[in-house]
Amino acid sequence: YLEMTSEVVTVQVSNNGVDAWGEGLWNQEPDSSSILHIKPSMGPTAGGNTVTIVGMHVYSHRPDRVHCVFDAVYVLAETQGLYRTCVVPANANPGTVKLTITRRNLVLALVPYTFVHPPQVTRMVPSVGHVGSITQ
Repeated sequence: YLEMTSEVVTVQVSNNGVDAWGEGLWNQEPDSSSILHIKPSMGPTAGGNTVTIVGMHVYSHRPDRVHCVFDAVYVLAETQGLYRTCVVPANANPGTVKLTITRRNLVLALVPYTFVHPPQVTRMVPSVGHVGSITQ
């Protein structure tokens, strides 16, 4: 008889099929995932863009819950082919935050992610020209 929860396995052994004995054994499956990089490593403060997690064994078909944690904001990763992706949440202030990739409460990677204000066009040089012409 084998009963398994997330971390403890109870094994009961019997020699005659009636009398059994056993105890809880600690079981933790090693995680063979390794993160190579996250792309892109920056995005707009408004969020909504997607980061792609590139690595080995991160695209498992098992129902493992991989999360991207932007400081304290958890985002569930989705499987996209051979990669996992996370939608970046909004962040009011530009700057670098800690992005942690986790699976089953194990940290797979800890990388910086930078929030930036979107660029604004303030002027164009030259400001006039002919349509369809090449200006120098």
